[in-house]
Amino acid sequence: MLHQEVLGKLFGSDTQARALKFLFHHPTETFRVGEIAREIQANYNTTHAYLQTLEQIGLLRTEQGKMEAGVKKSESLKPLYGIDQKFELYLELKALILKAFPINEMDTVRKLNALGKIRLALLLGVFLGKDNSQIDFFIVGDDIEPAKMKTFIQEIEADVGRTINYTVMETSEFTYRYNIYDRFVRSIFQKPHRRIIDNLKV
Repeated sequence: MLHQEVLGKLFGSDTQARALKFLFHHPTETFRVGEIAREIQANYNTTHAYLQTLEQIGLLRTEQGKMEAGVKKSESLKPLYGIDQKFELYLELKALILKAFPINEMDTVRKLNALGKIRLALLLGVFLGKDNSQIDFFIVGDDIEPAKMKTFIQEIEADVGRTINYTVMETSEFTYRYNIYDRFVRSIFQKPHRRIIDNLKV
Protein backbone atom coordinates (compact mmCIF):
# COMPACT_ATOMS: atom_id res chain seq x y z
CA MET A 1 0.00 0.00 0.00
CA LEU A 2 1.28 3.50 -0.85
CA HIS A 3 2.60 5.53 2.07
CA GLN A 4 0.10 8.33 1.37
CA GLU A 5 -2.80 5.87 1.61
CA VAL A 6 -1.48 4.56 4.91
CA LEU A 7 -1.10 8.04 6.40
CA GLY A 8 -4.55 9.01 5.19
CA LYS A 9 -6.10 6.28 7.29
CA LEU A 10 -4.11 6.96 10.45
CA PHE A 11 -5.27 10.34 11.70
CA GLY A 12 -8.69 11.84 12.00
CA SER A 13 -9.95 12.12 15.58
CA ASP A 14 -8.93 12.28 19.24
CA THR A 15 -9.94 8.63 19.61
CA GLN A 16 -7.58 7.62 16.82
CA ALA A 17 -4.70 9.68 18.23
CA ARG A 18 -5.24 8.20 21.69
CA ALA A 19 -5.42 4.65 20.34
CA LEU A 20 -2.19 5.06 18.39
CA LYS A 21 -0.34 6.58 21.32
CA PHE A 22 -1.52 3.83 23.65
CA LEU A 23 -0.46 1.07 21.28
CA PHE A 24 2.92 2.62 20.47
CA HIS A 25 3.64 3.02 24.19
CA HIS A 26 3.06 -0.75 24.57
CA PRO A 27 4.65 -2.16 21.38
CA THR A 28 5.26 -5.68 22.70
CA GLU A 29 1.81 -6.22 24.22
CA THR A 30 -1.61 -7.16 22.84
CA PHE A 31 -5.00 -6.02 24.11
CA ARG A 32 -8.68 -6.74 23.69
CA VAL A 33 -10.79 -4.01 22.12
CA GLY A 34 -12.52 -3.40 25.43
CA GLU A 35 -9.22 -2.90 27.23
CA ILE A 36 -8.05 -0.34 24.71
CA ALA A 37 -11.39 1.47 24.72
CA ARG A 38 -11.30 1.76 28.51
CA GLU A 39 -7.71 2.99 28.56
CA ILE A 40 -8.33 5.73 26.01
CA GLN A 41 -11.85 6.51 27.32
CA ALA A 42 -13.50 5.89 23.97
CA ASN A 43 -16.56 4.15 22.56
CA TYR A 44 -16.12 0.39 22.06
CA ASN A 45 -17.52 0.24 18.52
CA THR A 46 -15.58 3.30 17.36
CA THR A 47 -12.37 1.85 18.78
CA HIS A 48 -13.04 -1.56 17.23
CA ALA A 49 -13.64 -0.10 13.78
CA TYR A 50 -10.41 1.89 13.93
CA LEU A 51 -8.36 -1.10 15.09
CA GLN A 52 -9.73 -3.11 12.17
CA THR A 53 -8.63 -0.34 9.80
CA LEU A 54 -5.13 -0.39 11.28
CA GLU A 55 -5.03 -4.16 10.91
CA GLN A 56 -6.04 -3.87 7.25
CA ILE A 57 -3.12 -1.57 6.45
CA GLY A 58 -0.71 -3.87 8.29
CA LEU A 59 0.12 -1.71 11.30
CA LEU A 60 -1.51 -4.07 13.80
CA ARG A 61 -1.13 -7.78 14.38
CA THR A 62 -3.81 -9.91 15.98
CA GLU A 63 -3.70 -12.94 18.22
CA GLN A 64 -6.47 -15.32 19.21
CA GLY A 65 -7.63 -14.62 22.73
CA LYS A 66 -7.28 -17.32 25.39
CA MET A 67 -9.37 -18.24 28.39
CA GLU A 68 -8.46 -16.23 31.48
CA ALA A 69 -9.65 -16.48 35.05
CA GLY A 70 -12.17 -13.80 35.90
CA VAL A 71 -12.93 -12.99 32.25
CA LYS A 72 -16.09 -14.16 30.51
CA LYS A 73 -15.52 -16.84 27.87
CA SER A 74 -17.12 -14.71 25.15
CA GLU A 75 -14.72 -11.87 26.00
CA SER A 76 -11.64 -14.08 26.51
CA LEU A 77 -11.81 -15.56 23.02
CA LYS A 78 -12.01 -12.23 21.21
CA PRO A 79 -8.94 -11.20 19.15
CA LEU A 80 -6.06 -9.35 20.79
CA TYR A 81 -4.58 -6.35 18.97
CA GLY A 82 -1.01 -5.10 19.11
CA ILE A 83 1.51 -3.11 17.09
CA ASP A 84 3.32 -5.05 14.36
CA GLN A 85 6.92 -3.88 14.72
CA LYS A 86 7.69 -5.34 11.29
CA PHE A 87 5.43 -2.75 9.66
CA GLU A 88 7.34 -0.87 6.96
CA LEU A 89 6.91 2.56 8.58
CA TYR A 90 7.03 1.41 12.21
CA LEU A 91 10.03 3.45 13.36
CA GLU A 92 8.97 6.59 11.50
CA LEU A 93 5.42 6.38 12.84
CA LYS A 94 6.59 5.69 16.37
CA ALA A 95 8.79 8.79 16.34
CA LEU A 96 5.98 10.87 14.87
CA ILE A 97 3.11 9.64 17.02
CA LEU A 98 4.85 9.79 20.38
CA LYS A 99 5.84 13.42 19.75
CA ALA A 100 3.16 14.79 17.42
CA PHE A 101 0.25 14.73 19.87
CA PRO A 102 1.30 16.66 22.99
CA ILE A 103 -1.42 17.64 25.41
CA ASN A 104 -3.25 20.90 24.81
CA GLU A 105 -1.45 23.10 27.34
CA MET A 106 -4.05 25.87 27.43
CA ASP A 107 -6.80 23.35 28.06
CA THR A 108 -4.67 21.62 30.70
CA VAL A 109 -4.06 24.91 32.52
CA ARG A 110 -7.78 25.68 32.48
CA LYS A 111 -8.64 22.27 33.93
CA LEU A 112 -5.89 22.52 36.53
CA ASN A 113 -7.10 25.89 37.75
CA ALA A 114 -10.57 24.42 38.19
CA LEU A 115 -9.18 21.85 40.63
CA GLY A 116 -8.08 24.34 43.30
CA LYS A 117 -5.54 27.07 43.97
CA ILE A 118 -2.72 25.94 41.70
CA ARG A 119 0.55 27.76 42.29
CA LEU A 120 2.96 25.76 40.15
CA ALA A 121 2.67 23.08 37.44
CA LEU A 122 5.62 21.55 35.62
CA LEU A 123 5.64 19.14 32.69
CA LEU A 124 8.54 16.69 32.59
CA GLY A 125 9.38 13.21 31.36
CA VAL A 126 6.91 11.85 28.85
CA PHE A 127 5.66 15.35 27.96
CA LEU A 128 9.17 16.20 26.79
CA GLY A 129 9.69 12.94 24.94
CA LYS A 130 11.43 11.16 27.81
CA ASP A 131 10.09 7.69 28.64
CA ASN A 132 10.70 5.93 31.96
CA SER A 133 10.93 9.18 33.90
CA GLN A 134 10.45 9.09 37.67
CA ILE A 135 8.16 12.08 37.40
CA ASP A 136 6.14 13.49 34.50
CA PHE A 137 3.89 16.04 36.19
CA PHE A 138 4.64 18.15 39.29
CA ILE A 139 1.83 20.21 40.80
CA VAL A 140 1.87 22.60 43.76
CA GLY A 141 -1.39 23.99 45.11
CA ASP A 142 -4.01 24.10 47.83
CA ASP A 143 -7.66 23.12 48.29
CA ILE A 144 -7.37 20.39 45.66
CA GLU A 145 -9.99 17.64 45.84
CA PRO A 146 -8.30 14.23 45.45
CA ALA A 147 -11.23 12.76 43.48
CA LYS A 148 -11.14 15.58 40.95
CA MET A 149 -7.37 15.31 40.65
CA LYS A 150 -7.66 11.57 40.01
CA THR A 151 -10.19 12.18 37.22
CA PHE A 152 -7.98 14.88 35.72
CA ILE A 153 -4.93 12.60 35.70
CA GLN A 154 -6.94 9.78 34.11
CA GLU A 155 -7.93 12.13 31.27
CA ILE A 156 -4.29 13.13 30.77
CA GLU A 157 -3.24 9.47 30.74
CA ALA A 158 -5.86 8.73 28.09
CA ASP A 159 -4.47 11.58 25.97
CA VAL A 160 -0.84 10.58 26.43
CA GLY A 161 -1.41 6.85 26.07
CA ARG A 162 0.43 5.71 29.19
CA THR A 163 0.52 5.94 32.97
CA ILE A 164 1.67 9.32 34.27
CA ASN A 165 4.00 9.61 37.25
CA TYR A 166 2.85 12.69 39.12
CA THR A 167 3.31 14.43 42.47
CA VAL A 168 0.99 16.93 44.14
CA MET A 169 2.18 19.08 47.07
CA GLU A 170 0.56 21.76 49.17
CA THR A 171 2.26 25.14 48.92
CA SER A 172 3.49 25.09 52.53
CA GLU A 173 5.14 21.68 52.10
CA PHE A 174 6.75 22.69 48.82
CA THR A 175 8.08 25.97 50.22
CA TYR A 176 9.56 24.23 53.25
CA ARG A 177 11.19 21.45 51.22
CA TYR A 178 12.48 23.86 48.59
CA ASN A 179 14.06 26.11 51.23
CA ILE A 180 15.86 23.26 52.99
CA TYR A 181 17.19 22.04 49.64
CA ASP A 182 15.17 18.84 49.74
CA ARG A 183 16.82 16.44 47.30
CA PHE A 184 13.59 15.33 45.57
CA VAL A 185 12.20 18.82 45.09
CA ARG A 186 15.49 20.27 43.92
CA SER A 187 16.03 17.37 41.51
CA ILE A 188 12.79 18.23 39.73
CA PHE A 189 14.13 21.65 38.77
CA GLN A 190 17.38 20.12 37.58
CA LYS A 191 15.54 17.97 35.04
CA PRO A 192 14.34 19.30 31.68
CA HIS A 193 10.88 20.74 32.34
CA ARG A 194 8.29 23.18 31.07
CA ARG A 195 6.32 25.47 33.38
CA ILE A 196 2.68 25.81 32.42
CA ILE A 197 1.67 27.54 35.67
CA ASP A 198 4.21 29.54 37.67
CA ASN A 199 2.86 31.76 40.43
CA LEU A 200 5.72 31.00 42.84
CA LYS A 201 8.61 32.29 40.72
CA VAL A 202 11.11 29.86 42.21
